[in-house]
Amino acid sequence: EELGRHDRRLGKYFVAGGGFLVLGGLHMVAKNLPWPAEWLAGAGYAGHLVRDLSNTHVMIVGGGTLLATGLCWWVLPRIVGRPLASEGLAQCAFWLTAIGLLVFYVALVADGIAISRLVEHGWHYQAAKAHMGKWYKVPVGIGAGVMGLGYWCFAANVCLTIFQARLVRVPKPLGHLWKFLATGALALTVGTVQGVIQVQPAKADWLYRAGHAGEWIDPISHAHINLVTGLAMLAAGALLAIAPRLGGETPSRRRADVCFWTLLVGSLAFYGSCLYLGFHEGRLVVRGGLSPERAEEVTQLHAPLIVGSGVLMFAAFWFLLATLLRAYRRTAWLLRSFVYAGCAALAIGTLQGPIQALPAVNELLDRGGDAGDLIVNLHAQLNMLGGLMVLLIGAVGGLLELPTRRMRTTLFGVPAGMGIYYAAGIAFAALEAHAITRGRSFRTAVATYEPWQALVLIPAALAVLAGFAAYARAVWAATAEQRAEGRRTLRLFPRAYSGRVPVRVLRRPPASVAAYEVPMGLLGFPGIGWLFAGYPLQASVLLLAGPAFAWAVLPAAFTPFGDGPLRGVGWHVELFWLPVSTTLSATALYLAHRRRRRAFSGPPPGGGR
Repeated sequence: EELGRHDRRLGKYFVAGGGFLVLGGLHMVAKNLPWPAEWLAGAGYAGHLVRDLSNTHVMIVGGGTLLATGLCWWVLPRIVGRPLASEGLAQCAFWLTAIGLLVFYVALVADGIAISRLVEHGWHYQAAKAHMGKWYKVPVGIGAGVMGLGYWCFAANVCLTIFQARLVRVPKPLGHLWKFLATGALALTVGTVQGVIQVQPAKADWLYRAGHAGEWIDPISHAHINLVTGLAMLAAGALLAIAPRLGGETPSRRRADVCFWTLLVGSLAFYGSCLYLGFHEGRLVVRGGLSPERAEEVTQLHAPLIVGSGVLMFAAFWFLLATLLRAYRRTAWLLRSFVYAGCAALAIGTLQGPIQALPAVNELLDRGGDAGDLIVNLHAQLNMLGGLMVLLIGAVGGLLELPTRRMRTTLFGVPAGMGIYYAAGIAFAALEAHAITRGRSFRTAVATYEPWQALVLIPAALAVLAGFAAYARAVWAATAEQRAEGRRTLRLFPRAYSGRVPVRVLRRPPASVAAYEVPMGLLGFPGIGWLFAGYPLQASVLLLAGPAFAWAVLPAAFTPFGDGPLRGVGWHVELFWLPVSTTLSATALYLAHRRRRRAFSGPPPGGGR
């Protein structure tokens, strides 16, 4: 069927999502071990990079966004009545998001550990971050930028598909659900633009100096535009559209529209309120010299805006949950249990949102310092991992018909583990916050409740990890055929860009072909030999990347006018790089041509070359 043209390529979304969830589960276990927990608690914001920010991104972006994207590519053509507008944009959306996320995650963990070591030796966070220089700015910026490009490719493909589908005159009983997917894609675009902006050094420094006032911008507004207006809207559209396929029922158009508009208005109201308060109170802190607490006191609109928009978003979420429960109440027990468990977690997590926005509660959280921030983070983790992720995994399991035994492990492991992790985490964080209000440091407060905290949180994290691992194993086995087809496509990919190679070239000795690579390779322009030998794709990559590295990246690393890592070595590094890179390229060409020559004419008589 033409509408399912991209279905054969969806396996990688579900497999990669499972892989990132397992990686995040391992991270959850490691960060709750007694020694890392105490050490990261003493590192301040640098510890937050390792403990919370990196872990949140790898699980929510790597797990949630990729799973939601895969489901979106399945339901969107069936909603609008035409295939995806661009296969290329779909591929770019996956690879750029996955690669950018991996770079961003590694950069946050590595830089966070490095900065934490400096903080441990008495450095201030800002000074330690400045000391890292480009080792912090470049990888974090590259990861965020590449990940953002992946999101933008996804949003562009969604919007183009919907726009082009207006000309398709076929019955579209689910056509009204397109706005969930379009809004989710556009919200993710806005969120990633904000994310790229706020990791720029000047903007990040301003947010850090603004203290708690800056937190209304990052992470609160940034997280809500991405996760509520973006990911939750995508998941809602996909789950409502896929319900008939899984044995459920799609709600009426009127109910779906009410669900959409209430969630959109509520989430945007909260997002706008957070941005306004962050900029207004942050300016009072940075320019006016007020403390974040005093800036909040003089802002009379603070409590009405946050509480009002928070309650509105809370009501919209509960209406969405009621709609999902009605849609899946007659499905198979396993899928129905996933939906019930996910909705229960979201109900509890969203209830915490308005409660912690109340002025008295918010003041207690602020006085609790880093421990109070942990309580807020647990609210997000329960919503995403115990709620939205369980819903998405249940939908993927139903769509791919994953084995019941493995899915049962996921069903019991993730909700139960997250429930214990959430409840125990809030209890210990509240005790630590109470200790901080009495003058203790966060590290001392954490150490006070070890190893008891680890004895509760680590088994809970292991249960979550076991649940995600069971899903990852099930989806890995279910997509074996798709993965084999993908490997065949990759193996044959270079041939699609090469025409007929002359027989005289095929018969040339490998050494003479490899010799063509040497002259220009020594000048920093590898790829000429590959082009002559009939490997245009490999030649194009080498001709683009080779000179860029030899004459742009390396000089930037050793220039005396900068602080590059090779400044002490100087230009002599080129004398090493050029012959080494030429040797590697010529050797690879020699082996490739020899293998192709043998396939063409067979091994030479006598076993010669």
